[in-house]
Amino acid sequence: MSLEGSVRYFPELIDGGKDAVRNVTPARVAVPLLYVAAQPDPDDAAGKGTRYSFIDEMRHADVYLVTMQPMQHVDFASINQRFAGDDDFGQRSRDEVALAYGWAARYTLRFLDAQLKNDAGARAFIDSPPAANGVPAQMLTVAIRRKQADPPPTWETFAARLAAEGFDQAIPVYAQLQAQGAAFKVTQNDFIGWAANLKAHKRFAQAREVYRLGDHLHPSLGAKLDLAEMQAMTGQPDAAAQTYRRVIEADPSNATARNYLEQHAPAP
Repeated sequence: MSLEGSVRYFPELIDGGKDAVRNVTPARVAVPLLYVAAQPDPDDAAGKGTRYSFIDEMRHADVYLVTMQPMQHVDFASINQRFAGDDDFGQRSRDEVALAYGWAARYTLRFLDAQLKNDAGARAFIDSPPAANGVPAQMLTVAIRRKQADPPPTWETFAARLAAEGFDQAIPVYAQLQAQGAAFKVTQNDFIGWAANLKAHKRFAQAREVYRLGDHLHPSLGAKLDLAEMQAMTGQPDAAAQTYRRVIEADPSNATARNYLEQHAPAP
């Protein structure tokens, strides 16, 4: 979400040009966006603020554009509410702008509750007309544009699908995304870092499936050892024994694999 942010005012940072952030493009962003903004300056109709619109180019996610009628750009910083002079609010009063700021904060909270907590009441709020939410007349307008295409084959889409469908679907989901776009690749270092992070947060079953995918795509002795360790930790002793036997095939003298097989598994 963005409060009158740079997406509108500095398009060169997100327009795919030489100065733009490399991976932040409309073709890659697949998460919903709430953009709470002041009314565009009519005198800037030909200016850089309207030459390129990241928001208009988004196709893979819902976009909520909330336009606050009483507010100017500086009013979206709470410090301005506290320390600006009474004559610094344009044609509006301090109280009008403070009320508008409260509604901007309310829409922000409800949007985050809807997206991060899947709160049905919050989702109904952001999908309803302003009047239905009790918003005073002439306070704000809401424009909603629904996503027009499936999520792109990106790392973010991959992670989101595993969170929704289960990490045990990592191998087939990865294959589906790669079929959508050959450029979609997750490197060996990506897998190692992701699985290690899950392990550090004691999400061992999820780490196991990431290690399994890593071993599937980038087979190595280290990947097998990591996978076997997670299988043993998550109540899969037979699978761990099988993986440790694969370790022995690659490295007959591997002490970790031999110790596990001697202590936990019968001889094959």
